[in-house]
Amino acid sequence: MGYYESLSNIIKESGKTLKELSEECRQEGVKIDPSYISKLQTRKLPPASEEINTAIAKACNADVDLLLYEAYMEEAPLLIKSYITKSLASFKQVSKAILSTQLPENMLSLIDEQLNKLPDILFIKQVLEQEVPQVGHNDFFIAKDQNNTDVKYLLSHLLDTKMLDNSMEPRIPLGSRIHLDNPDNVKSGDFVAVRLDDEIHVVRRLVIVDDQVLLLSENLEYPPIIISNKDSLHIVGKVKAVTIDV
Repeated sequence: MGYYESLSNIIKESGKTLKELSEECRQEGVKIDPSYISKLQTRKLPPASEEINTAIAKACNADVDLLLYEAYMEEAPLLIKSYITKSLASFKQVSKAILSTQLPENMLSLIDEQLNKLPDILFIKQVLEQEVPQVGHNDFFIAKDQNNTDVKYLLSHLLDTKMLDNSMEPRIPLGSRIHLDNPDNVKSGDFVAVRLDDEIHVVRRLVIVDDQVLLLSENLEYPPIIISNKDSLHIVGKVKAVTIDV
């Protein structure tokens, strides 16, 4: 759904006349007349300014961010619009893959339908609202040493474990400090630190589909890492929290 369709929908759902909306906008200090709103609805004008769109959305009791996002996408350069669209499609595919491992099969088609109908900006807001947990200095995780013996590590000892690339931005920024939890507790959808065959350590989102493992980055410049046998995966730990120096 684009800007003009979104604008028409929120006005229709508000049940208010264009004159009433114009008057409410004026009360907010934004002077527009009914004919201007009508021309916006019929695509005779380019998307309104941020100030006007905000006023109209508030007058309609609608989501301001939705209208602002659609207005931006309407006029965004083709390259930027294509990047955003492809990024969101990728995020939604990851969400579906994660949910497919956590929900009954009879619910998947309904979830798939809901994700497809969900406006992009609402999906973005849901992703951004996910909280990063806080870490306590007395928390610990257990790992195996070379003799397969449990070794307990205080998380405070891991405060200098840094994210060495931008593969997980914006969720885990380059240079941020990573705190790990017990690797035995990981599940599909978690962020994990993984050691690959060549001894390189990476941080990725873990997605398990049958016996296959996908290690996905948040930054689309990094391709997925596919591991055909999940039993061969060496998980160093689950990312429990991330801190950033200021």
